[in-house]
Amino acid sequence: MKKHLFNFWKILKKTTLMWLDADPFRQSAIISYYAILSLPGLLIIIIWSLGQIWGESAIKGEIVEHIQDMMGLKSAEFIENIIQNAYLDAGAQWYMQVIGIGTLVFAATTLFFQFQKSLNHIWSVQVNEDNAMWRVVVDRIKSMLLIIVLALLILLSLLSSSVLASFKETLEFYVGGEWTYFFKISNYILSFGVLAVLFSIMYKTLPDVKIPWRMVWIGGFVTAILFNIGKWALSYYFSIANPSSGFGAASTIIFIMIWINYTTLILLFGAQFTQIYGVINNYKVKPNDYARWNDQYILKHKNRVMKRLFQNKVKELEELDHNIKTGYYRDTNEDSKSMEFVEELNSNNENLINKIIEGFNKLKQSLNKKTNE
Repeated sequence: MKKHLFNFWKILKKTTLMWLDADPFRQSAIISYYAILSLPGLLIIIIWSLGQIWGESAIKGEIVEHIQDMMGLKSAEFIENIIQNAYLDAGAQWYMQVIGIGTLVFAATTLFFQFQKSLNHIWSVQVNEDNAMWRVVVDRIKSMLLIIVLALLILLSLLSSSVLASFKETLEFYVGGEWTYFFKISNYILSFGVLAVLFSIMYKTLPDVKIPWRMVWIGGFVTAILFNIGKWALSYYFSIANPSSGFGAASTIIFIMIWINYTTLILLFGAQFTQIYGVINNYKVKPNDYARWNDQYILKHKNRVMKRLFQNKVKELEELDHNIKTGYYRDTNEDSKSMEFVEELNSNNENLINKIIEGFNKLKQSLNKKTNE
């Protein structure tokens, strides 16, 4: 138990340092800006797709209710107005409707597209230049599919909540209200599970690296915990303070951007935790076939290898030179070596050291050549 706690603390400490080094505040500010632009398209696509199954009014009401729970009444009313104003005019020309749908899809996928860039920055990968344009199209399609997955998870959550609510009413009718807390806890566990699955899918599919599922499940679970803690902390903070009060009429949209900004910081921290967890536990992670490690990653690891090699070689040379000069050198594999061997080494001391340095230089050149390839 103590070992696991120490290992978790080690991962958490390393994650914090690497997360701060990845410039998360700039990344979250960028994503918050694009989230505001993506919000109308994202909401319309989710409401329209789920509305075909559940009814648009019910889906809209459920989304607004969840937003009110997380951000408050004013934010929920603002989102509701966005939804109302974002609907396409059914009487418009067909080509205008096509342009409108294309604009909504492009805007909706921009959020996940930008989040993918931030995840690639954390994983130190970049798309090969010859595949860049093609990957933009593929990544947009991937973002659209992720929106569909998000919609399906919302639908699953709604269905499960409805089943729980019906079961609760039936049970309370026969045995009374003793089971109320049980259903509240069940509903919370369900919501937590949906979040963990969503975060895991995002960490698995968005970055351009091949990540084992076990890594992303751990990362998604930890991020879901952090997200709920952050949600409670933000709700408490906003209940006692009003950081957007100085912005007048724009205070609601500033409030939403602040909330998205803080939430994005948590998601990026969870992604960094996933990456560090994989490194410390020796999971095999590599770029996709169309991507590669970025120059910063290569330079950092090349310098680390070179530094380690140099330190080892310098230490060996110092020990060898010291032992030769003091006459204490002997071959550990052949204890029968006598002082004649020591004298021979003394006479060729300079040549021996030069040969070792020459071999080290060849090794360095070979490493540089392999890295450049």
